[in-house]
Amino acid sequence: MRKFIYICCILSMMLWSMGVAGKAFAEPNVPTVMDGLVNHISDRYPIILNEIDGAKKAEISVSTLSAIKTNVENIYKQSQKWKNCFEGKLYQNRSQIVDYDRTFDSLYAE
Repeated sequence: MRKFIYICCILSMMLWSMGVAGKAFAEPNVPTVMDGLVNHISDRYPIILNEIDGAKKAEISVSTLSAIKTNVENIYKQSQKWKNCFEGKLYQNRSQIVDYDRTFDSLYAE
């Protein structure tokens, strides 16, 4: 019987923690992982290009360096596309969620 009571207590505590709603992810202006990644790529891009130019002295084949440079440029272009296009759409959706949440809270506040 004690085991059953302990199991019920543990289960109820686990279920209670799942039911608590957090609004942290719906708040505006919370930086995302993608924001950090895009900023890191933007900061590192000129440094990486300089390192590729410096790697020419290491007698690495031109085709390998060209492929690396092309991949780095593609990564940079995709990060800028995220920053200039997709991020705005996500911000709009996030704002709609926050606005709806405030409206819902004000309508049903006791």
